[in-house]
Amino acid sequence: MKQNDRAFVRFEQSQVQGALDQLHDADPDTYHSVVQNANAALNEVVPTLGSSFLDPTYAEAVSNAKINLGVEDLDFANEGHRVAIGDALTDILRER
Repeated sequence: MKQNDRAFVRFEQSQVQGALDQLHDADPDTYHSVVQNANAALNEVVPTLGSSFLDPTYAEAVSNAKINLGVEDLDFANEGHRVAIGDALTDILRER
C-alpha cells in the first residue's frame, strides 16, 4: 500500500506542476504571487505548534520534508519539495 500512496502523491503533484506551469505561461505575476504566498505559509510552520491554517499532522509532515530534503525552507514551485511533503504525510498517517 505504501507504494500506492507514493505513486498517488507523484501523480497528484505532477498535475499540480502542470497547472503551475500553465499559470506561469498565462500570467507570470499571478504565478509568482501564488508561489510566494504558498512559500510563506509553508515556511512559517512551527513543528510543535502548527501554523494558523495547518493542522499539527500537516505541520509535522512539512517539518519532516524539510529534514528529509536537508533544506531550511521549502519551495512550492519545486515539485520535489511538494512530493516530499506528501511522502512525509503518508508516512505519518500510516504510522498511526
